[in-house]
Amino acid sequence: MEKLLQLVIAEDLKLIYMPLRIHKEGLHGMYLPARKLICLDAGLKKLPKLHRCVLAEELGHHFTGSRTAFAFYPSYSVKRKMTTEDEKALRWATDRLIPTNELLRLFDEGFHKCKVLADYFGVTAWLLFRKMEFLQCAGKYKIDRQIISTVKLSCL
Repeated sequence: MEKLLQLVIAEDLKLIYMPLRIHKEGLHGMYLPARKLICLDAGLKKLPKLHRCVLAEELGHHFTGSRTAFAFYPSYSVKRKMTTEDEKALRWATDRLIPTNELLRLFDEGFHKCKVLADYFGVTAWLLFRKMEFLQCAGKYKIDRQIISTVKLSCL
């Protein structure tokens, strides 16, 4: 979390916490590019893994050049159709929080369970599942498809 907060400072972004979910159920964060503002739901402070994941995705919107004035997260446990900007931000977040080379090393060491891997990286099972989806689609890594399937299934 500390590294993400250092990025907020380095990029001269404002980070505020407020009760977002009272306005829209499932709203965990939003990025307002014109104001260089990341707003996170105050309740995230009690959920460290989700807090990290949401902040990383909001930073992803900043670093991938999101121009959307308002982005929200309906739920981290519900499948949703993502916009191109959401997908770019989420890819940035998964790469930042779950480095591919480190994940591949863990696969080689026999770690294939979602909970173990998510705990290791300090992320939610949902974010790890998305990382598996991105790896599966990328096709540039030599990963046994069975490993990806096993990890994805254990996330459900």
